[in-house]
Amino acid sequence: MAIDFSLFGIIKNHVNKDGSGSHAYYSTGMWTILAAMIFLFLGTLIVLFTCFSARKKTRASKTTADTGYEHGYSNTPTRTTRRKRFGIF
Repeated sequence: MAIDFSLFGIIKNHVNKDGSGSHAYYSTGMWTILAAMIFLFLGTLIVLFTCFSARKKTRASKTTADTGYEHGYSNTPTRTTRRKRFGIF
């Protein structure tokens, strides 16, 4: 976005100082790009917040509710091998 604004500013100054009588100005397109970037940033924050809150919620529900024991202890053996994620780690 910074590149868009800086390049358009350079072109705008070149066109305005050209002497041909034409004028360039920031129009709705540049402000639409700015609004899109703001909404994209807000959407990213919302997705991150919902992802972390859902993860916290699932971890909290696995303690006593699933096993039936206090503090999440059970008689079943725990997994000793490391679980692979994404097939490469």
